Amino acid sequence: MENTEVERKAFETIKLYFELQDTYFFQSLRRMKHMTLRDYMIFHYIYAENPMHQVQPSKLATYLEISPSAVSQLIANYEKRNWVKRVHSDTDRRNVYISLTDEAHELVKKHFPLEEDLIRKAICDCSPEDLSAFVRVLSRINQQIPIDE
Repeated sequence: MENTEVERKAFETIKLYFELQDTYFFQSLRRMKHMTLRDYMIFHYIYAENPMHQVQPSKLATYLEISPSAVSQLIANYEKRNWVKRVHSDTDRRNVYISLTDEAHELVKKHFPLEEDLIRKAICDCSPEDLSAFVRVLSRINQQIPIDE
């Protein structure tokens, strides 16, 4: 097989992978009748921002590129839905953080099965050699994808 044919197949395979990821994600999101893509992004940001799974409102405003007052409204709305709670810092009571409630964690967990479970299922039939090659190639691809921070 020519190199261009190999490249074409690799391109199509990677493209299909991303399409499957999008399809799975949006199907899961549709099952969550009261949650939008923006809500999910906010949940993910709060969860992933630090090991304590909480974020300062100012950082959330920066992430969402909205004003502090808009973040306050968003937080108030989420508090009414019992999705977030305000947590005061142990070291400085003036610092307030936003964290997801147990209800919000359950909501996401219910509709978005654990990624680890999906990954284990996807790779269970692969040989160690195939997995090593996959890791090597995916690592190279990841290095080429620009991420704005």
